[in-house]
Amino acid sequence: MRETILTIIQSYLVSVVALCIFLVFIYRSVLLRYRVKKFFFIGSAVLLACIIAESTAYIFSVPLDQGGNIAIQYIAQVSLFAIAPALSMTFTYIYGIDNKYLKNGLFFVPLVLNALLSVAYSPLGGLFTIELTNKYVQGPVFLFPYITGEFYMLAILILSLKNKEYDKRRETLFFLVVAAAVMICDSLEIFYGIQFIRWNMTVFCLIMYFLLLNIHMVLHDSLTGVYRRPVCIRALEDLRKDRLCTITMIDLNGLKGINDKYGHSEGDKAILQVVKAISAIGIKKSRIYRFGGDEFVMLSLDTPRETINQYLRTAQDRCGFVHGIQISFAYGTIEFHGGDDIHEALDQVDERMYKLKAVMKSNYL
Repeated sequence: MRETILTIIQSYLVSVVALCIFLVFIYRSVLLRYRVKKFFFIGSAVLLACIIAESTAYIFSVPLDQGGNIAIQYIAQVSLFAIAPALSMTFTYIYGIDNKYLKNGLFFVPLVLNALLSVAYSPLGGLFTIELTNKYVQGPVFLFPYITGEFYMLAILILSLKNKEYDKRRETLFFLVVAAAVMICDSLEIFYGIQFIRWNMTVFCLIMYFLLLNIHMVLHDSLTGVYRRPVCIRALEDLRKDRLCTITMIDLNGLKGINDKYGHSEGDKAILQVVKAISAIGIKKSRIYRFGGDEFVMLSLDTPRETINQYLRTAQDRCGFVHGIQISFAYGTIEFHGGDDIHEALDQVDERMYKLKAVMKSNYL
């Protein structure tokens, strides 16, 4: 038994230590919402429980004369089959934290059925049997817990098809990679007998998902989903000298009046409508950045400023209304090449934007 314990330590020590440190990072995180942090805690707890159950089953699967124990191995295996799909479910809830379909109790049915099957059908040899020699043998429906876990991963992909937000694309791609990695690990364990890789891979994926969400919160504006100012500055700094980039400074008109009269939530609607209107016109190789408040910058590669001005005039007519007030924005454009002075260019485009803003205000008055 000493050798099996050493094998477990060598296989899971790094992952367990990483999970323990990870729990501290979850607790200390100030970027993620409480509900998201709660599901990361649940996922980490389930993952630790799976590692403990698998380790216990492995340790006590040695021959009986070497310290093996059929009852302990049986309980550990049943526990592992019963709780393993809950980990995939926590991933699903983190991804679709506000989705109305996940608030339906029916979403727990596969997990409950799997737990009941594991407890009730294991004595009949459905999932596995343990022979009198303490040897573990797979049963005819041993794949059911794996299928249940993949069901929840499939649910993420279905949710992604219903979600058109740009900032969810990275999460969807991440889960495609995770689903593929977990399936490969499962196949290696089931068909080739390679042990201790599934949960190590899952620890890695859980921590990577946490980092992905935190990086997203740091780089993106929480209201509009577009990148923040530092990302814009870095994009300009990294622009090649032979590359043309049209810089557009955008500022909403009359936002203060909307905020004062109808509240900041209505002002936020106006901001979103402008961002959506500009994004919807489909300027190729363009990206919008929030500089602060109601001020945005758009960088458009390989597109002259005359073309950008035409697009923006089209976007003006698509901003809609808030409480009967037509939403509009002022803008200024300037052509920029890599190596030019960034701050000087931003000052110039800002000046052009305010000139147009003054003209629009005088025409309105």
